[in-house]
Amino acid sequence: MAQTAAPSSLTDLPSPAPPEPRGPRGALRGTRVYTVVHEEVARIDDVVGHVVVIRDRTGRDVHQRTLIADRVIADVVDGEGYAFGHGTVHTEEGNQVHYSFVGRVGGGPGRNGAPRSSVHGTWTLTGGTGPWRRRTGRGVFTDLPLGSHASVSRWHGHWEPAP
Repeated sequence: MAQTAAPSSLTDLPSPAPPEPRGPRGALRGTRVYTVVHEEVARIDDVVGHVVVIRDRTGRDVHQRTLIADRVIADVVDGEGYAFGHGTVHTEEGNQVHYSFVGRVGGGPGRNGAPRSSVHGTWTLTGGTGPWRRRTGRGVFTDLPLGSHASVSRWHGHWEPAP
């Protein structure tokens, strides 16, 4: 797979296709800039280049001015594989929005075998506080590296009232 170059600006990010609409809903979209605050890399001895990476990240959505904290777990061989995790958005109003995500990692290994490439995947709103307590949601994201300890993620989707 070809290596993905880091974007020269936030406007250079690819935008994934929007999810299919269902019933009453609200649109969600943004661009998040993340910093890795802790990383652990475990080498797995079954095949050459196999690692499991755990990253704790913090970030900010540049459009919504929200703060984000999440944990990403990637299982990759030579930088190709899958990533999943959970996170919390802290809104300006003091509410929390909880989400999970899963995506495909591609582009090759970086330092210590950790992926240095893009992740494309889906996210699911799993709960929250305030008005987010009674909402569900889903969408897509693309996460691209900005150096070895930072990334930028463009995401969008929708929310709807919980059943």
